[in-house]
Amino acid sequence: MSDPFTHEKRKVLSLLERARLFALAEGHCQKCSRKIPAGDDWDADHVTSLANGGTNTFPDNWQVLCSWCHDDKSADDNSRAAKSKRIYAQHVVPGRFRRKSSWGRRA
Repeated sequence: MSDPFTHEKRKVLSLLERARLFALAEGHCQKCSRKIPAGDDWDADHVTSLANGGTNTFPDNWQVLCSWCHDDKSADDNSRAAKSKRIYAQHVVPGRFRRKSSWGRRA
């Protein structure tokens, strides 16, 4: 099992890389296929997020997403990354160090 707490450092795309990515997508959101009009917000997003084992390989692991699709995908990616961290901790941390359900409760 690989360590879910470390991942590759996030890369910032240059303006030329962003323009190339948009051209490769032909101006469409790669999730919902909506045509993104000029001047509309869009995001350059990792196909497989870094927190879930993705890389910064350009353009293989990059995609164009409209703002709505990016928000949904980011929420899913964050949820999946948090779950993998919880599962990893359950398998690695001995039971005596785990928090008991009664801890922190007041009588």
